[in-house]
Amino acid sequence: LFKYGNISNFSTERNDKVAVINSRNIYKKLPSYMAIEKEGAKKGSARYYELMLKATTNYKRVLRLVAVEKNLVLIVEQGGVVDYESEDVTISCISRI
Repeated sequence: LFKYGNISNFSTERNDKVAVINSRNIYKKLPSYMAIEKEGAKKGSARYYELMLKATTNYKRVLRLVAVEKNLVLIVEQGGVVDYESEDVTISCISRI
C-alpha cells in the first residue's frame, strides 16, 4: 500500500502532504517493463528478473523525484487514503520517466 515514505513520519497536525498513484500505469510506461512485454520475458526467467530490477529501481527513483518536488511525506496506492486530502501524482510520475 505505501509506495514512498514512512507512516511514522506522517502528521496530520503538520498538514503533511499525501499523494496517491496508480502503480500499474506507471510501470507500463517504464522502458524496462515495456521490454518484458515486448520480449515476452517469462516470470521466473533471468531476463525477467533483470528487467524487473531495472523497472523497480526506476519506479522508486521517479517516486522519490516527485515526492521531493511536491514536498510529499507519503505516496500510496489509489484507494489508500480516506478522509484526508490527497493528490493523484500518477501523471507527474509518468512525465519523469
